[in-house]
Amino acid sequence: MVPTQITHEIFVAASREQVWSLLTEPEQIAKWFAFDGAEIDLRPGGILTMTWKEHGVYTAIIEVVEPLHTFAYRWARLPGEQPGPGNSTLVTFTIHPEADGVRLQVTESGFQDLDLPEAEQAAWAADNQQGWQGGFATLLTVVDVRELAAHHNVGSDATENHTIVRDIMVAAPVERVWDVLTDPEHVASWFGERAEIDPRPGGAAHFEWEDHGVFRAIVVRFDPPSHFAYRWGNRVGDEPVAGTSTLVEFTLEPAGEGTRLRVVESGFETLNMPDDAQRQAVEENIQGWRSELDELRAYTEQLSA
Repeated sequence: MVPTQITHEIFVAASREQVWSLLTEPEQIAKWFAFDGAEIDLRPGGILTMTWKEHGVYTAIIEVVEPLHTFAYRWARLPGEQPGPGNSTLVTFTIHPEADGVRLQVTESGFQDLDLPEAEQAAWAADNQQGWQGGFATLLTVVDVRELAAHHNVGSDATENHTIVRDIMVAAPVERVWDVLTDPEHVASWFGERAEIDPRPGGAAHFEWEDHGVFRAIVVRFDPPSHFAYRWGNRVGDEPVAGTSTLVEFTLEPAGEGTRLRVVESGFETLNMPDDAQRQAVEENIQGWRSELDELRAYTEQLSA
């Protein structure tokens, strides 16, 4: 089967302006995609050329330029060709604000219209799917998350609906970060002094700090090596149930040779406490995740050194 389109998306801890420049400025495009140079006439009908020494020069015609939101072009399948019916596909990038960064999505369509046998159309779509995954992984390494965090306070925040979001880059493979995040022996090195985790949905968990006590949790999701979630009591001894707990979700995503780790904690507005106490809980956990994830990163990178 030939797909009508392929899609890939990532979260980027950067501003819309920064991501837009990565998509539309020649020197930026060369950092993550067209490694041997790009030229662009940034307007509908303008020409974009992208060069790879090992492949050649590819030509595209720009179709949509909506600054900070949508950028689209039709590019030829082979180097040296002008894009037209039967030899080109449509590439569309969209940028959507999300928490402390943006969600970047690329969609490529038109594979069924290529002048190729159906099997070759499907193979071309599969190749380009892998290409976008690799390209976006490289894009993430171009964005210096640590520098952005220091300059723009990217990394931890509380949204209006009392949700904490924090993203960090870890210079270690996803599998290593997953182990540090979920293996109790590793967890005790960055999150409290002791931990127990039953690694299955519905499994019990707890995290212990000598100066705070034991926080109880129940595992909600355990999908190695990309998704781990649990609901934990807001205070020492609380049962992890509605009214006394919040939901913590971890997402791991490869980023070049490292890993992008995101934690989202939500549900503070459902706690059985006054609004000012809810806000205080949010502020305390913002500081907590900032400190704990910094320790996780340092510990993981030391293991991988």
